[in-house]
Amino acid sequence: MSREIIFFASANRIASVNSPLIRVLEGETYRGLWLFLSITATDGTSELMDIQIQRQDPASAIWVDIPGAAFVQLTSGTGVAEMLIHPSMTAAAAVVIKEPAGGAMRAEMVLGGTSPEFTFSLGGLLLN
Repeated sequence: MSREIIFFASANRIASVNSPLIRVLEGETYRGLWLFLSITATDGTSELMDIQIQRQDPASAIWVDIPGAAFVQLTSGTGVAEMLIHPSMTAAAAVVIKEPAGGAMRAEMVLGGTSPEFTFSLGGLLLN
């Protein structure tokens, strides 16, 4: 069983931004997250984009990076990248992250370079 989620719908972005909150609902038992990043256009000078997946501490509401759950610094060009976050998988750098997903999550997207523009989407599946 899985549930589809969208961190960022496909759009052109020219500034750093956090995705909306994604929450595992009460009664759901999802432990993992399979992510799909699709970059369809870039523009700017020395443009780059970092995307880090974070979870929220329920006691303090502070956002914390999920260790290793970052897409390798992205530069000009197009393409698709995947990442799997699941506690039962064997870790493989920047592809499979041996961590639990769940609770409240978001994606933090940071742009750099001169006048950077990225058209992209980031979606995924919550996994048991």
